[in-house]
Amino acid sequence: MLVVEDDPDTLETVKILLEIKGAEVAGVLCAADAMRALASFRPQILLSDIAMPGEDGFSLIARVRQRSPAEGGRIPAVALSANVYPEAHQKALAAGFQAFLSKPVTAEALVRAVRAALDGVSPVERRLAQRRSFGLGRAVPERRAHHRRQEMQSSF
Repeated sequence: MLVVEDDPDTLETVKILLEIKGAEVAGVLCAADAMRALASFRPQILLSDIAMPGEDGFSLIARVRQRSPAEGGRIPAVALSANVYPEAHQKALAAGFQAFLSKPVTAEALVRAVRAALDGVSPVERRLAQRRSFGLGRAVPERRAHHRRQEMQSSF
């Protein structure tokens, strides 16, 4: 997992909560560092704060979604925010996040949000994955990604 959080204490807390549940977590303090990290490795999920100085989480997810699937453009993503208004939740989902989580975060809420994001595969993508699993498609990387999602879900 890749966690993007501008507050070092919050970043450390989120990392600890995820690691307790068995996840491997990398953390960065800004969107620019997140883009550099995504250029060098492909985490199974992205968790990003929304309100960050400089480039915010909305801008980050827009840049991520512009990438090709092979470059991580379809990575499941969870928005983290201290803003609890329903409009913030809706805006995050519309921006390209699969789940929204209000801070402060508990381990249980974090696990639920990660599961929601990992389950956030569209019906079309789900049908394509099913076809591929029956040998009707040739996209092996997507099949591997599907299996990685299942493995990740089983660890939570």
